[in-house]
Amino acid sequence: MDITIKFEGLKEVIANMGDMAKKQVPFALKEALNKTAEEVKAAEIKLLQTSVKGGPTPWTLNALYIKYANKNKPIAEIGYKDKSSIRVTTTNKGQGTPAAYYLAPNVEGGPRNLKRFESALQHMGVLPKGKYIVPGEACPLDANGNIPSSIIIQILSYFNAAEKSSGATANITQKRKAALAKGSKRTGFGFIYFVSYGSGKSGPWSFGLRSGSQHLPAGIYKRVKFSSGTAIKPIMMFVKRPSYSKRFPFHETAQKIINQKLKNNFIEAMRDALLTAKRPG
Repeated sequence: MDITIKFEGLKEVIANMGDMAKKQVPFALKEALNKTAEEVKAAEIKLLQTSVKGGPTPWTLNALYIKYANKNKPIAEIGYKDKSSIRVTTTNKGQGTPAAYYLAPNVEGGPRNLKRFESALQHMGVLPKGKYIVPGEACPLDANGNIPSSIIIQILSYFNAAEKSSGATANITQKRKAALAKGSKRTGFGFIYFVSYGSGKSGPWSFGLRSGSQHLPAGIYKRVKFSSGTAIKPIMMFVKRPSYSKRFPFHETAQKIINQKLKNNFIEAMRDALLTAKRPG
């Protein structure tokens, strides 16, 4: 997706400049582009804090970067690391690609992308194809309303999917699973994770649940053993692909700031450059 950035009248202004002023143009352009980029970044962060459900994580806020312009390359780039950019140039054009992978549905609207840990669980046969994960009723949430990374890593490791995701590095051995199921003498409780594939269905991670007696909604469950009995807790539920409305006008916000600020920033930078420029002789 492209964004058109109009810097109207720049060529005409330069054409009418004297020689001393023309020498200051590269410096002024660099200053104007970089100041505008910083203003775009600040506006995007402010908007992001109110646009994303549950609020953005610190990782998301810190992922927005600026690649600053210089006199030899008058281009400032603002975007999300690896996946999204808006280019502010002196050729009257800006190019924008979709926002960071996990923000794209909020930017463009439409279905949510499969997350990295979901892909890993799908590869191991835990998550059926075409399904996505949302927190279950018994799943603890972090301050942003998301499944904590500690829970994700534990489940990836439990279902031998750790090596399929950069968020986890080691799978839990069968010996360790047996120890977790048994529990410690101090706490007196143990647990296992298992998968329900839906009413009347079974799969590779059902752990012996008979298909005829399977009645739990599709998802990942934690069976906790207490001294007085057991409890089954829904941790992650399998759902159809979620779809989002457009909530984060990433490109529109950038274009608005550029339209409002870029020309004035250039004029101010030229004025400052001329005031400090060395006069001939």
